[in-house]
Amino acid sequence: MVKKIATMMVTLLLALMIPSMAWATNVSLHLSSSTANPGDTITASGTNDPNVWISIKVLDSEQSIVFFDSVKTNANGNYTMDIQVPQSSGPLTIVAGSGTNVASKVLTFGTAPQPGTTGTTTTPTTPTTQH
Repeated sequence: MVKKIATMMVTLLLALMIPSMAWATNVSLHLSSSTANPGDTITASGTNDPNVWISIKVLDSEQSIVFFDSVKTNANGNYTMDIQVPQSSGPLTIVAGSGTNVASKVLTFGTAPQPGTTGTTTTPTTPTTQH
């Protein structure tokens, strides 16, 4: 009898958890630019459930945290935060979320290539003659 009651309690608890998991929104993350230079300001924005806190962290190429802050979503579930790009030796990973519900984007350094170009510029050199 005790085993039957325990089984019913566990089943009831699991049934109560299903709606809250089904209604949870996955966090989204958008960056105003995927390329920036140290000192530039980019905007991280996205959506999640309304009125929840979103942690935003920036990881360097060695996975060290170089920026951390949080922002609360509005009544529609939208959030936005300006981030000043820190000095780093490689690409940065921007991570936004709450708990295990996270999204991430990579931010690279340099100027974005203009449309119609390959993004590589080669400076011609004058050949030298040897005597």
